[in-house]
Amino acid sequence: MMLLLTCGLLAQATLATTPAAPLRAPSVPLVAHDPYFSVWLPGDRLTDADSVHWTGRPQPLRSLIRVDGRTFRLLGATPANLPALPTTSLRVLPTRTVAEYGDAAVRVTLTFTTPALPADLDVLSRPVTYLTWSVTSADGQPHAVQLWLECGAQIAVNSPDQTVHWNHPAIDGLTTARLGQNSQPVLQKRGDDLRIDWGYAYLSSPEPQRPTCLVGPAEVLRAGFVADGKVPYLTRNAQPAAAAATALAACWDLGEVGRRGVTRWAMLAYDDLWSIRYGGEDLRPYWRRAGAGPDQLLTSAARDYGRLQTACAAFDQRLAADLTATGGAKYADLCTLAYRQTWAGNKLAADSRGCPLVFPKENFSNGCIATVDVLFPQAPFYLLYSPTLTRGMLQPILDYAKSPLWPYGYAPHDLGTYPYATGQVYGMGRRGPEGDGDRMPVEESGNMLIMLAALAQRSDASWLNDYWPLLTRWAEYLRDQGLDPANQLCSADMFGHLPHCANLALKAIIGLAGYAQLAERLGHADQARTYDALARDYAAKWLKLAADEGRTRLAYDQAGTWGMKHNLIWDRLLGTKLFDDALGDAEVAWYKKVQGPFGLPVDNRTDTCLIDWALWSIAPARNQADFEALLAPLWRYANETPSRVPLSDWFVTTDGSQRGFQARPVVGGLYVRLLADDKLAGRWSKAATRVAGPWAPITLPMPARSVVADARTEAGVWRYTTEKPADTWCEPRFDDQAWASRRGGFGTEGTPGAVIGTKWDSSDIWLRRSFDLSELPSGELAWTLIHDEDTRIYLNGKLVGGASGWSTAYQELPFSPEARAALQLGRNTLAVWCHQTSGGQSIDLGIGELPPSPRRAVVEANPVLPGYFADPSLCYVDGRYYIYATTDWYGWEAGPFVAWRSDDLVNWSCRGLTFPEVTGQRNWAPGALVKRGGRYYLFFSKQAQIHVAVGDSPEGPFKDALDGRPLIPERFRPTQSIDSEVLIDDDGQAYLYWGGGPTWVVRLKPDLLALDGEPRPIGTNDKFGYVEGPFPFKRNGIYYLSGAANGYHNYHIIYGMAKDPMGPFTFPDNNPITLSDWQEGVRGPGHGSVFRDPKTDRWYVCYLRNFPVEEVSPIPRQVAIDRLEFYPDGRLKPARLSAAGVGQRRGPGLALGCSATASSWGGGQYGDRSPAAAVDGSLATRWVATRADAGQWWQVDLGQPRDIRRVEVCPEFPTKAYLYRLETSLDGQAWSEYADHTADLLPESPKVDTKAARARYVRVTFVGTRPAGTLPALWEVRVY
Repeated sequence: MMLLLTCGLLAQATLATTPAAPLRAPSVPLVAHDPYFSVWLPGDRLTDADSVHWTGRPQPLRSLIRVDGRTFRLLGATPANLPALPTTSLRVLPTRTVAEYGDAAVRVTLTFTTPALPADLDVLSRPVTYLTWSVTSADGQPHAVQLWLECGAQIAVNSPDQTVHWNHPAIDGLTTARLGQNSQPVLQKRGDDLRIDWGYAYLSSPEPQRPTCLVGPAEVLRAGFVADGKVPYLTRNAQPAAAAATALAACWDLGEVGRRGVTRWAMLAYDDLWSIRYGGEDLRPYWRRAGAGPDQLLTSAARDYGRLQTACAAFDQRLAADLTATGGAKYADLCTLAYRQTWAGNKLAADSRGCPLVFPKENFSNGCIATVDVLFPQAPFYLLYSPTLTRGMLQPILDYAKSPLWPYGYAPHDLGTYPYATGQVYGMGRRGPEGDGDRMPVEESGNMLIMLAALAQRSDASWLNDYWPLLTRWAEYLRDQGLDPANQLCSADMFGHLPHCANLALKAIIGLAGYAQLAERLGHADQARTYDALARDYAAKWLKLAADEGRTRLAYDQAGTWGMKHNLIWDRLLGTKLFDDALGDAEVAWYKKVQGPFGLPVDNRTDTCLIDWALWSIAPARNQADFEALLAPLWRYANETPSRVPLSDWFVTTDGSQRGFQARPVVGGLYVRLLADDKLAGRWSKAATRVAGPWAPITLPMPARSVVADARTEAGVWRYTTEKPADTWCEPRFDDQAWASRRGGFGTEGTPGAVIGTKWDSSDIWLRRSFDLSELPSGELAWTLIHDEDTRIYLNGKLVGGASGWSTAYQELPFSPEARAALQLGRNTLAVWCHQTSGGQSIDLGIGELPPSPRRAVVEANPVLPGYFADPSLCYVDGRYYIYATTDWYGWEAGPFVAWRSDDLVNWSCRGLTFPEVTGQRNWAPGALVKRGGRYYLFFSKQAQIHVAVGDSPEGPFKDALDGRPLIPERFRPTQSIDSEVLIDDDGQAYLYWGGGPTWVVRLKPDLLALDGEPRPIGTNDKFGYVEGPFPFKRNGIYYLSGAANGYHNYHIIYGMAKDPMGPFTFPDNNPITLSDWQEGVRGPGHGSVFRDPKTDRWYVCYLRNFPVEEVSPIPRQVAIDRLEFYPDGRLKPARLSAAGVGQRRGPGLALGCSATASSWGGGQYGDRSPAAAVDGSLATRWVATRADAGQWWQVDLGQPRDIRRVEVCPEFPTKAYLYRLETSLDGQAWSEYADHTADLLPESPKVDTKAARARYVRVTFVGTRPAGTLPALWEVRVY
């Protein structure tokens, strides 16, 4: 059997008369969307290895096929005991990877399609890859076939020891499984060797294909498929579970497959929720810019499946043809290999106005985000395919450089460490002019001016008028420093600083010419003439300064040297014509002499090559034979490299091995030859999507407050030793007086990013420092750490943190719970150990108090009640909606009942206590209100007995109707007498249901205060794990009984159907109807009520969900409402639980998303406690003070003076009294009283005040609470 392994379409006879030799991909792209959603397979066949993230960490995708009872591998090297179906070909195309298999029985094609179509930004931005299987009979006989797909849960975690949770969301027309990391630390990590551990992975397939999707133990699920071709039913499938042992899985039974063949397809998707921290705000992925969620993502992707398969095939063929026409077959192969890698090295996000922003990650280097010398090599790719996205990747650099965050007169190097675009980190160890050379000023200023000039040739440039002073400063810097650069770094910083660098000067000169072109386009004629003349003068001088025998020098002062002149290509691309063709011809001739077996070395100092630089260096070749002669070793490198990683751009030219770097988007630079072909390039850019803008300006981040300064701001003194000390060295009482005392930080000069106060060049160092705290910081804390290499951090003798490897910039590492617990008032001892093996070295440490996390404010309807409530019963009485519920946060005893009222199901309020006398007696689950005889009856649980209360109003006050006697005593064991609900049938007969464990039902007498007959048990089907909370209702002659099953975060609602209110009830197989959806903030959606709205005839489920915390007992809960729908046969459809709820709730009004601050924050046990939580539009977050003493305050800045008519305050506990003053101010200094509640003891939520005022600031100042000692806290403050 002959194996054909190709990259590109060049083996197809339609594209070449003689097919080129096949290119073996170093690593095969399977899923390639962004730096986090990027899965590759390092093998010649898809069955040779298991797939990995681009970092090399396992992210296994596996596919099996079962043919007539025998199972074969199609994807993945495990399980190794199963044979691989023989591979007949493997093709890597621009948007697809196609594997073909066959034996005597069947032929199979497996296709991965990532529709990276640049002409459609909506499709391009979707994080969805399609997997398609086509199976036909090879011998003409029918064969029984089943297919299996498995996606390891490692795809949603950073490390395999993290745990995941999952569910099966109900999405129209699709069968879907989803999983995510348990704690969801959104945008809490930054760095290089990291994988995403927030957001959710989805596996989805169309319902008509009858897939089975499940999440569970990978080996158990897979073994079940191997045994009988099905996904096994799991009687125990506890979550959360360890990611390393868990998988998303799907199975299809294709039935009998003959010559006509059968096709099945699935979608693998990832919703990262929030993608990038940009300045002071968090950005959504571009596909989410208009409010779309995963439902819309998957349904639109499923709808477009057929169209996109056709479009991708056409795109691949057209691109391969153009690449072949401009550069030959091997050039097409290399560019094809680079296509998806370039997209996958970037994240496409949306700014606050919905405009696209592109953020590359400097993969396998230092993890920087938006590095200008990464933008520059990938620029040919973006200029070719999308001028809009080219602007989207340059706009953040311009806005950052224009802001107060960047004080220098040259362009920045980067915007931070991915995914934090919050400010440059590279080369910032030495501040001020002495650090200029570390920050690549000539490199990045030249890069920016060249890219902007190229962009201006392809799109409107008028938007650059806003940045003209900035661009002029950069041009002036190049004017002064560019012709003969000082001792600076360039983008090849691994080779160190180099003064008089000829290639760097070449970039500066072309950058000045680019500035002249921009000046002419924007109407600055004098500057255009001046800088064009300057560039030409510099070009002439450069030719003399750089000249050497038969080539140009590496540096002006280094005769006999040479180096790539990759920047020269931009003279041709911009049309500046600073140099004639003779220069390019001479360089190309020299390169042919000095290139190695696997490519052209960067310069005479090294045997390594940078593939993007090499392609740019040879691109000026006017003779196709010269170009192909210089290209052939690069093609050979890609084909033969022993380094099975996504194409490395830095490798050894003698043996093709990787020297460093992998999966970087700089390989987009290979497209420079196609970009230089004006005719072909023009066709691609004309098809690109255009976005008019305007783009949103950058929001500046709030600075962190220094608690313990690091060496960047204060040269703190440390005690240290380089000799191993006693084991007690980290403890506060350890005597360190014999240690040396010196300024931090420690290390060797030149270590990237480090601030060196004291030289340290040994293998190990132990450091100690003491500091005093007069009060504990209230905000979130982080270590400000730079380390090279491994480090361990001790606080007051406790090991509380550390890091492995090395960093090139200071990073903020969040405090662990152990670190927070170790911090104390008074004297603290900080101890650090650092170990070094080779290269530069450094260690420095501080502590910072972080500002509140950036957020994007969106009003959410769920949860509907501002407080902790559970077991809700929703009803409609006397023209108004009411919710009666258990009051949480009082331990298992529960708190006093309140009646929540609403006119629209989304805006709720309560006033006073409904039933004061039952406080503190295990009062649980008041049922839906029953009106009879002009009075109102409320059934509830007290001390595991069913009681009845009666009142003259739906809001009470209520009194015990039986003078303290229970209606249902505790004798119905093993059933607990809890969770009672009444059904009034069409004939007026009342039925009472109750029970924790088995459920009971009994008729009630007309007065509702006595039983009419003997209670009887109702079977509730143990298959679904029924626990408690029965709720009866009737629809279209069918009686329903819903109830709660399982518990904690697996809590959910099931239902049964019957022909008689006394049962028996049958529980359909489509149970349950509610499931946890952690992405929407829904955990443990259980114990609730089903309600028909008489005003609209719509049905709803009102249910509890757990407050987003980890394991505590009892857990606080909240109430939410979502729509319910029915199938034609009467079965309930699974509910779509969401944060959006059932309508638009009144949010904070003028205060929504505004800047808020407080006297303190961070108190309480759980969740977001920052001041911004009170104006973020969500009742799932709240501000909590750290102290209960008088004078605690919360304040919001409305941004400008506003006319105010009404203010509503929602305290954390609606059943307690909060005593406060409400004040307003125009300047934040002089305050006027708006309302006085300092003597108001009435529990109420929201507390409403109406008054006309004009103010910019609104403040709530607390003087106390009743009961005393409660921390001041606010769910929401609304200003209208």
